[in-house]
Amino acid sequence: MQQDADVDDGSPVWTRRLRLTLDGPQHAGRYSVPIVVPHRVGTQVFATQEGQVLRYCEDSIRKSTAHRLLWIDYPLQVAGHINFMMYSGPDSKSCFEATTWESQAQFSLPEETLIFAEYFREGKLEKWEGSLQTPTGGGGSWMPAQNLPTIYRDNCSCRAAALSSIDAAVVGGGGRGGVRRGGGDADPMVYLGPSVPQVGRAVNMRGPEGATVLRRHLDLGAFSLGKRLLIRAHFYDEGQRLATDEQHYFELLSCYGNPRVGLLPSQPGYTGPSAASRSLQSRSAGWHLFELALDVSGKWSAFVDGKGMGVASALESTAGPLAEIRLVASGVCRSAWASIEVIGLPAIEGIWPPATNRVFAKVQDGGQEVSKPPWNFSTVNEQGRWGIKSGVVFSLCSTACEEPEAPEEETAELDHEDHVSEEEEEEESIEDPPPPPHPAAPPRAKRRGKGKRRAKDPAMLTIECWSLGKQETDVERLDRVMSVFVERLIEAGMVLPENLGRIKECGEPLHPGCFIYSFGTRRVHIAVREGDAGRLALVVRCGGGFLDFADFARRHGSLEHLRFQRRPDSGGRQLIQLSSVLAGRTMRVKELSAAEN
Repeated sequence: MQQDADVDDGSPVWTRRLRLTLDGPQHAGRYSVPIVVPHRVGTQVFATQEGQVLRYCEDSIRKSTAHRLLWIDYPLQVAGHINFMMYSGPDSKSCFEATTWESQAQFSLPEETLIFAEYFREGKLEKWEGSLQTPTGGGGSWMPAQNLPTIYRDNCSCRAAALSSIDAAVVGGGGRGGVRRGGGDADPMVYLGPSVPQVGRAVNMRGPEGATVLRRHLDLGAFSLGKRLLIRAHFYDEGQRLATDEQHYFELLSCYGNPRVGLLPSQPGYTGPSAASRSLQSRSAGWHLFELALDVSGKWSAFVDGKGMGVASALESTAGPLAEIRLVASGVCRSAWASIEVIGLPAIEGIWPPATNRVFAKVQDGGQEVSKPPWNFSTVNEQGRWGIKSGVVFSLCSTACEEPEAPEEETAELDHEDHVSEEEEEEESIEDPPPPPHPAAPPRAKRRGKGKRRAKDPAMLTIECWSLGKQETDVERLDRVMSVFVERLIEAGMVLPENLGRIKECGEPLHPGCFIYSFGTRRVHIAVREGDAGRLALVVRCGGGFLDFADFARRHGSLEHLRFQRRPDSGGRQLIQLSSVLAGRTMRVKELSAAEN
């Protein structure tokens, strides 16, 4: 890694570094390494020991209000251990715009990070081929999927394969918005199933006169036995009774076997990983998550909504490194598919499924900090200043950098739910001085010194909002949650800008469910995140990470309120003199009068 390089003013800067190593040597090749990190540490950078930044993405399925599951695209050139540097602790003063941090850190889409990822975002099936086959499996040449001819169901013409939004797939329609039974606004929302896709669109498939088959090729040349393979796909089941020969499933054709999972002929429920497997889970209407997993011994397993369906080995295989993902619909019922992913995992016990509460553990064992398997800390948590140029991490600190301090909470228990930033924790490590010796003396503004913490005001620090248990559009949910937060903050005496309001959807594929809001003179990116038990959090993307909206309002509400109220003179210039007082973790700002200047 290069030293003492300069970065442009306003470029992101990270202040902490940790070297991580996975237990156990691995075969050479390309891996997707999963790691769980808390939101409060901000936007991370992952890099090789030489400083080359590694691309990574956020998992599209596992979401939490406190943590993020990330996938690191790691190329292992020669057989050995997987190890890399993790940079965190973004210096929020160096850059405010969240997209700048993400661009520098190479936070990317899953399509650019995983072996294969298809979310049907483009609105067309340009990368897929399709075929209409007879019930016996014969006939039907391959053609671009969007050119498949019209088929007939109940004497009505329809597309053999057509795209729609995720929720519209429930009723076979198009467009976006809440899906309701009947036409009245008072009708209850339709239950969409146990595993609703979070991103992209869905492809609806019909095969009433035979089988409609879609396929897309992928290259598994960088994968080999001795590694682990995970395939995930979302399936929508109409829940209607199937004919004995009807089938709806997805399949991988590869040199490592041809596993499949779904609704197979003469089976009452979901079946996998082979056609000979018994059905172990009954059907239900709605969206479901299908998974196929290959272990290091070459055995395939199938899962539906996280429940094991069976194990099979010595499956029929297809020669060559080029593989196929196939989606099959045969019968009068309609099926839909969304969010299809192929992920190459390291062959390490304990790495999947990831820990739900923490990746690292801070354990005192003879005064030493111990990491939690399968992770090892190869170096202590260093402090410094690092920037990025041309995809390479540079040190911005001379060799005379200060001694690193004790590791922060980031490398400790990640299930800690206190999202207080470093600046706030420093502010809270202060106490009020003793009362003045003369009670009759004129009151003076309190000053805070070092010592005990000031008690938190629960009305200001705790705002609870919950999922309704029924389907809402992203806009409906965000408006409802924002209304709750604003009401509680105003009740607590918080000053907010008068122009606080939603402007438009962010539109950035990296930010699903994100909307741009006006906040005084700023434009901020705001989204809702759902955690355990349906608790909802309102977060702002800024300063290299995520900030709770209540914390953001406490820091910036009063100042942005004043800024927005001021109007420039005829020359476009204005002079504002302000005084600010930090009280109770809230920055209170007022404009100085002429007599005070």
